[in-house]
Amino acid sequence: MGSMVVIATTAVPDRVRGALSRWMTEPKAGLYVGTMNARVRRELWSAVSDSVGEGAAVCLHTADNEQGYVVLTAGERRRRVLDFDGLQLIQMMAPVEKKDAEWLPEAPEPPVEGWGEGDPGSESGSAPVLEETPFDDLPLEDPDPDRW
Repeated sequence: MGSMVVIATTAVPDRVRGALSRWMTEPKAGLYVGTMNARVRRELWSAVSDSVGEGAAVCLHTADNEQGYVVLTAGERRRRVLDFDGLQLIQMMAPVEKKDAEWLPEAPEPPVEGWGEGDPGSESGSAPVLEETPFDDLPLEDPDPDRW
């Protein structure tokens, strides 16, 4: 007897979507639901996970465990499945920023003596004024106006 299987895809090639639509229904774009036996599920998931490319896919199916289901993933995702004493938990990973930040100046060091007159406990209550800022050396105009 078959069990319920749910597969969610993101940015996968059309051939993957076509293969999934042969075995499952697609109630919403990228979301596939179906009932199949374990052998068909393993073969289908193997084909999907081998060909996701730059995309990602998640498969959930019923299982005889504490949670009653298993989560399988393929491709790069911010969410990772961790096994914690037999329970599958989801860990959120920090996004990786791929920015070229060479033009940014280094942050100034904090004053060694503290905030002085700007100390919240002082009567003046004003923040300290830095003589120089790290932005003084930056040009006022964009050196490459065509990049935007």
